[in-house]
Amino acid sequence: MSTSADLRSVDPVPSNYEKAAQLNSRKPGTNEPATPSAEPKKPLPANNSWLYHLLTGTQKYSAFLFTAFLGLHATTVIVAPLFGMDAANKTLSFTRAIYHAPYAESILVYGAIVAHLLSGWGLRIRKMVHDYQKYGELKASKYISKISLTGMMFTPIIAGHIAVTRLVPLYVSGDSSYVSLDYIGHLADHHRLLGNFALFGIATITGLHVSAGLKKFLNVKSTWAKNLFKYGLYAYFAATVGAIIQYNRMGPTVGFVGDLYNQYIAVYMPF
Repeated sequence: MSTSADLRSVDPVPSNYEKAAQLNSRKPGTNEPATPSAEPKKPLPANNSWLYHLLTGTQKYSAFLFTAFLGLHATTVIVAPLFGMDAANKTLSFTRAIYHAPYAESILVYGAIVAHLLSGWGLRIRKMVHDYQKYGELKASKYISKISLTGMMFTPIIAGHIAVTRLVPLYVSGDSSYVSLDYIGHLADHHRLLGNFALFGIATITGLHVSAGLKKFLNVKSTWAKNLFKYGLYAYFAATVGAIIQYNRMGPTVGFVGDLYNQYIAVYMPF
């Protein structure tokens, strides 16, 4: 008669059900499991690190600074021309006095642009390093967001705009004070197709990038706020078309200033 000690010493025999489950869980002809155990994933980069907060904060508030400048600039070159070019040039004199004040242009324009670009590149590099650590390779995304696409287009547009309105006049005449809204009208008259394409392209990319960026940084989620941005963008595009029509009606600038504009244009548009 078996004792309790004998019963405890007997090895358990797997049932037929357990044997079948073990066989089904293996690859055919091998003892390897059919589904290998998943390797532990590396954690995402800490979003509470000082570097992350520094980069995101710099990108956000530099965008707000530059948007303040763009608001003044858009009022001058897009909204004011709808009420006549005389009113627009008076508005230009007023806004120029603001952002040409000591350190204002350096902070609102150049400083904000450089800070925004560097922080954006820093965040992208940070993500690339994380992907390489996690996957052993750089992961290329199949999709690109609207804000990233317009941002990549916006960078050379801003650089070109600064070159055309500030650097070229400084190079030719040593002064950019002759640049006014008449310069835009002169450019549009000099080359209708390319001039108007450049004007509308600059305004369009700027509007799309700024709108997408503000929605992101302001965390716009409600329907009424999204509609506010959408219809505000429509109004902006309509005003842009109206302003371009006004510039095309101006015609070329004559006299000494007109000759100076021709010298400016010959530097970057020698045809």
